[in-house]
Amino acid sequence: MGEARPVGTEREALLRVAAAAAGAHQLDEVVELAAEEARRAVNAASLSISRWDRGKGVLRTLINVGELGSDEARYPVDETYPVWEDPMTERLLREGLPYFGAIDDSNPDTHGHSRLARLGKDSHLAVPIVTEGETWGEVYATTAVGQPRFRGEDVRFLEAVAGQLASAIGRAELFSRVSRLAYEDTLTGLANRRALEERLERAVARGVELSVVMLDVDELKAINDNEGHDAGDRALRRVADALVAASAEAPGSMVGRLAGDEFCVVMEGADLEAARRLAATTIEALANGGSRRIMVSCGAATRGPGVDSPTQLLRAADAALYRAKRGGGGQIFTAAGAVGTTAPTDIGERRALRRSTSERVRDALEETTKRLNGELADHPALDRVETVAIAISAALNAAAWAVSFAPVGEGRIHTVSTADDRDSRLSGLRLGVHDDVYPLDTYPTTERLLGAGSGTFLARRGDPEADPAEVALLEHHGRDGVLAAAAGGADGAWLVEIYSDEYSAPLADAEVELSLLVRAALPPRQRGRSTSGLLQRRTRQLQLVGLLATLYAGETDEATILAETAAELHAALGCETVGILRLRDDGLLELVAGAGAAHSDRLDAMVQPALHGLVGRCLRDRQPVLVADVSREPDYRPTSASGTTHSELDVPVLARESPWGAISVQDGETNAFDAEDVRLLAAVASQLGAALGATEHA
Repeated sequence: MGEARPVGTEREALLRVAAAAAGAHQLDEVVELAAEEARRAVNAASLSISRWDRGKGVLRTLINVGELGSDEARYPVDETYPVWEDPMTERLLREGLPYFGAIDDSNPDTHGHSRLARLGKDSHLAVPIVTEGETWGEVYATTAVGQPRFRGEDVRFLEAVAGQLASAIGRAELFSRVSRLAYEDTLTGLANRRALEERLERAVARGVELSVVMLDVDELKAINDNEGHDAGDRALRRVADALVAASAEAPGSMVGRLAGDEFCVVMEGADLEAARRLAATTIEALANGGSRRIMVSCGAATRGPGVDSPTQLLRAADAALYRAKRGGGGQIFTAAGAVGTTAPTDIGERRALRRSTSERVRDALEETTKRLNGELADHPALDRVETVAIAISAALNAAAWAVSFAPVGEGRIHTVSTADDRDSRLSGLRLGVHDDVYPLDTYPTTERLLGAGSGTFLARRGDPEADPAEVALLEHHGRDGVLAAAAGGADGAWLVEIYSDEYSAPLADAEVELSLLVRAALPPRQRGRSTSGLLQRRTRQLQLVGLLATLYAGETDEATILAETAAELHAALGCETVGILRLRDDGLLELVAGAGAAHSDRLDAMVQPALHGLVGRCLRDRQPVLVADVSREPDYRPTSASGTTHSELDVPVLARESPWGAISVQDGETNAFDAEDVRLLAAVASQLGAALGATEHA
């Protein structure tokens, strides 16, 4: 069993590679560092970086690090591989697709198998290096016999490293053609406006997916006036460093300084969510790190209809940037509607960016109403209610928000989504999905509000007339006040709570608007679906667990227990295949029960090595394994029962605290399973293990 890699190892390594790539003007300045950092982060035995020589049709290795084969050198003089001899490498270079394999694959790639045997390695993984839309080369890594094999996260990490190498390559080739002074900002060492605009023009001309982030330092003039221009320069360099660090997780990005306190990131192959994440990471780093807090505003735009030229992209990102400053600064706005964002409007001079609370609340009402009637019309209730919470919270500069649901007749309230708004406004995404459950009679004011199915209430710390339970909750969480609004439907009532602190606007300024929007957020029933889909899933989980508890209490025949468990899971999850596998004494896994079309054949024909594949990983780690797309997972090993599997979820079964086997569920769709399914399967595995332990003891 291999040792678990420390949390954060990959991120730290990627930050070091990104920092080297940002400052490198010669390729050899960064290749060695990238190779060593990547090898350590993925725990590879060896790693190589190679360049595709298109003219000669060969892959030319620049560096090998780690445990090298007898014919490998750290700095090879002439280590080349004809591309046409290796189908997998040729596919990687021409189509930009990673590949992986192992020495014991049932249908091995002949050339790759021979290479592993020659190097004395157990498995390998390769990802392309793509710069400006064309494959430049590859990153190739191996594991030794006895090491843990690569996982899906290793593929993604090496792709990120390849993206940073691509940035360094583009930068090195740019500086090899022209003078450094023509393309570099002297204060920060970043690309200057000219370099950014040329990169943006080339990306637009190629028609690639493209996003732009623009950033402006809030109150830089005050820093210069109060502490001097040296302090202002230090602040700008900190902003540059934070952007470079954030771009480490966004391969294909170029970071630059436009002028003064304005920065820009050109992100090839990135959508609006990736741009939002980069901006959020930068804002958080500058707010929490260093000797002083630096506040910045960010605007992001992505290439699309009506925003398809360099000028249009920059203009859209700039408009979103000023919208962020108009909202008070220290946040990210985007130039396209998404949860937690608003579309940009024409904005005047910077002096006009500050608005009153009533104006911000009014705009939130108008824009959220448009979204509920437009792009969110067919979305489930939770998405729509969250949109309301985020919009009103942003308008009030609130401290936090929460969304809860109280099913009819249950007497309890489920808090299903929460966010600290100081963070949620950076990302505009759902930050926390919970299943915290509270008895309603503990909070009388909330109980009355939900019982009525409409209305609002305000509670403040220190208010003698407020519900003591609500005041105690505010004191516990360190909040000054809460504004709550409810809306009820046939299944139950939704509750939105907006929390304030010393920086927030008066909550009462949005009481009417919040009440109206929460009622508007409840969608009509669509195609027979309930508005409480999330709660329905959790109810289904409870029903299944209860049903199996009854079965296990009255049944002692192991075969019946296994068959019924597989059948009930298959019915509850609605997936293509459910399998229960037993760990045999001879080190093999045997399929002993199953449900679904793939298990219509004889079960005794389905046997596989215990420690291979995704099931093997879940047994080694004694942890659930959830894979959204098995084609991206080196550990995946197809079996006769796999069929057209694309998603897989495996959970270990322990009987009397010892590994007994595993439950494996599979589906032909990608992203078929989620965290709710993990919780359900883990609960079933725990029940099953207890039942099996009891039958063995009996």
